[in-house]
Amino acid sequence: MRGILLVALLAACAKDAPEGGGGHDHGHVHAAPHGGALVALGDEFAHLEAVADAAAGRLTLYVLDGHAQKGVRLPDASLRCTVRPAGFPLELLPVARATTGETAGDASEFSATDPRLEGLERFTLVVERVAVKGREFSGVEIPVPEGDH
Repeated sequence: MRGILLVALLAACAKDAPEGGGGHDHGHVHAAPHGGALVALGDEFAHLEAVADAAAGRLTLYVLDGHAQKGVRLPDASLRCTVRPAGFPLELLPVARATTGETAGDASEFSATDPRLEGLERFTLVVERVAVKGREFSGVEIPVPEGDH
């Protein structure tokens, strides 16, 4: 009889437990490799990392794999974003790197320099649309400097 009660109790607890896909209740955390704000796309399918340099008015966005370790190259000519709460648009352009062979149209790093970013320490970067390995994500919010990890 006790065994049946224990099984029923475990089943009830499992039913109330949150499923993966939202937040990070599954017990592991990834470190942002560039020291920025890291957010997951999907259920750890990929990650975006935003690195802000308020003194220079520069923002760099890295597209990373599910473990937030390796860059994932995108064919995009740019990534359109919005900086909130200020509400201004920001276009991030691909960064070519001779050391990795990345070029415009085949890059995992996107960047912009804008005087409106100067002195801006805390904001939310909203990535309008990004397609990573065949999956599309829209309205991705990255709280800078915290991230979601």
